[in-house]
Amino acid sequence: MLHSASWTSRLPLVVFCGLLIFNPPAKADTVALMDLVQAQCLSCHQMDRKRIGPPFREIAQRYAPGPGQETLAYLQRQIQQGSRGNWGAIPMPAQNRISADQAQAIAVWLLSLANTTSKESS
Repeated sequence: MLHSASWTSRLPLVVFCGLLIFNPPAKADTVALMDLVQAQCLSCHQMDRKRIGPPFREIAQRYAPGPGQETLAYLQRQIQQGSRGNWGAIPMPAQNRISADQAQAIAVWLLSLANTTSKESS
């Protein structure tokens, strides 16, 4: 659950949102994106720990080295269409309620986590 995580596990979100204070139009988009992630993703994923699906940071570290646009398109498809066998036996269901633009925004956010570290111990 989001409320049970320590503040350090939410640090990338806080920093990302804080940076957008200087760009008010983007701030509304960021708030909407974080609301979407909370509503659609956090039931299966957490920032640094495996839940049903892999942690966000682990996804970021796996895919960040790939070519930018190809990686974004791949993650966007995986989010919208679901996947099977990439992270173990439990498949990720298709997220039909997430638009292509929303899936791309989530993918961009995910990849932004690749260079962040957690101070939370496992």
